[in-house]
Amino acid sequence: MTAQARGETQLIGVVVEVPPPFEAALHRYRKQFDDPTADLIPAHVTLVRPLEVPVDSVPAIAAHLRTVAAGVRPFDVHLSGTQTFRPLTPTVYVEIVAGVAEFTELARLVNSGPLSHTPEFDYRPHVTIAHFVSDHLLDAAASAASDFEAEFTATELGLYEPGDDGRWVRVLDAPFGG
Repeated sequence: MTAQARGETQLIGVVVEVPPPFEAALHRYRKQFDDPTADLIPAHVTLVRPLEVPVDSVPAIAAHLRTVAAGVRPFDVHLSGTQTFRPLTPTVYVEIVAGVAEFTELARLVNSGPLSHTPEFDYRPHVTIAHFVSDHLLDAAASAASDFEAEFTATELGLYEPGDDGRWVRVLDAPFGG
């Protein structure tokens, strides 16, 4: 019997973290607008949304992520202003205005091989600042962060798993090799 057949799965996510000092500012927005996930994971750009995988596939996934990352050059990212995914999902995010093509290609590479799956939505790189809160709070978050600006270099991706307390824990660093 396979691990998956026995129900032995692991929830994972793959992200590029937003570095300090910008991470702290983005975290403050999530806290200010009562985002229930604010304390569960640092500010990030998602490459793989939370995904259930067989436990025995995690080593192959880690190897895949290291291989993908080794073939990617660090790239510049510019965050500016806010957008929303409403009415599709109750989400306000800081928009990526430079680095979109790089994130899109990175997500394509990551979501192949052992992570090949059909995503729920088309990929759009972004940094969430309010999610699953009232329309009033979504509007307030969009307004408060409308002039947010940050520039940094993306240098690695991380594999995360949720801990017993619900916080996502980084279990693999995969530095970009270029």
